[in-house]
Amino acid sequence: MLTPHRCFATTLLLTLAAVTPGLAASPQPLAPACQNGPALGTWDLPNSSGGTGLMSGKLLDGATDLTKYIIKATLTDVPTPCLSCITGTINGALYTPTGTSPAYFVKGTYSGAFLSGSGTFAANIYSPISPSTQPVGKITGNFSDPPANSTPGTFNGHWEICP
Repeated sequence: MLTPHRCFATTLLLTLAAVTPGLAASPQPLAPACQNGPALGTWDLPNSSGGTGLMSGKLLDGATDLTKYIIKATLTDVPTPCLSCITGTINGALYTPTGTSPAYFVKGTYSGAFLSGSGTFAANIYSPISPSTQPVGKITGNFSDPPANSTPGTFNGHWEICP
């Protein structure tokens, strides 16, 4: 039996289907959710002008605190006329904890003060699937690697990927 309530619901559904083709036939898939959390690890600044150093650490899942990605990147000093400044580039990759192939590529910059060996960094995260100029994420933070220390320094920050 067709009640007034069912009649209205049926009429509404038919009207929406006629006005918006494809609405009833095939719903659009949802975009994957963004991933984010804290980042931490070792930061070993280059020892010479134009030299290379290393960034190595973990990107943790913000919800579980488990390791989501491993970051391995080369830090390359970019000489500057400012004698009390440090600047450079970051080039590397993110790996899953069990992976051997890069899950993402990372490119960015760092800058700071030479005497303290501390500063900030920012890097874009890119998908390796199709070489793209559009980043899918970012990692930003602070580092500290005093020049007098013989051991590597540290970095901490935050990351987000929205595929």
